Amino acid sequence: MVVARSNACVDGRPAAFRRTDRQQVSEANGGHGPVRPVAISPDGTYVASASEDRTVRIWDPVTGTLRAALTGHAAWVRGVAISPDGTYIASASEDHTVRIWDPVTGTLRATLTGHARSVRSVAISPDGRHLASASEDHTVRIWDPTNQRCAVRVNGQVLAVAWTPDAIGVVVGGQHGLYGFTLAPV
Repeated sequence: MVVARSNACVDGRPAAFRRTDRQQVSEANGGHGPVRPVAISPDGTYVASASEDRTVRIWDPVTGTLRAALTGHAAWVRGVAISPDGTYIASASEDHTVRIWDPVTGTLRATLTGHARSVRSVAISPDGRHLASASEDHTVRIWDPTNQRCAVRVNGQVLAVAWTPDAIGVVVGGQHGLYGFTLAPV
């Protein structure tokens, strides 16, 4: 199943489509406002979406039913990622924070602070041991979600971040192109 909707950015309703014939199989209706980032759990049992309404919402991808609305951000949520084992969700916000959530209970596990401006993107390493955040403060921070500490800080004009498949590097998109960083073990 593919989760996408050509007009989801406008009408705020994520929808799921079959990959084989591109037929819509469900639509989420929850008054979410414009939906920007979405992520699907590794086992396909839930979808997380984020929006300008300052929430992260968890949806059933088959029925489109809202399972939980995660509240706590003070501004637009610009990024969302799900851990490889599906046990936590990370969200990035214009409130300068990254938050870690429990997708089952909907409770906030941690708030990561340290960015001085809007956090534009968040990505979880393929092994789930670290997460990376990219901020308008021109930094990428690598966090340990267990102890909520920033392990590495990289400076540069960054807008987006993604992990390499081996979990030892990040690729950063910024004002002047793409950059890759190999990280020392943390």
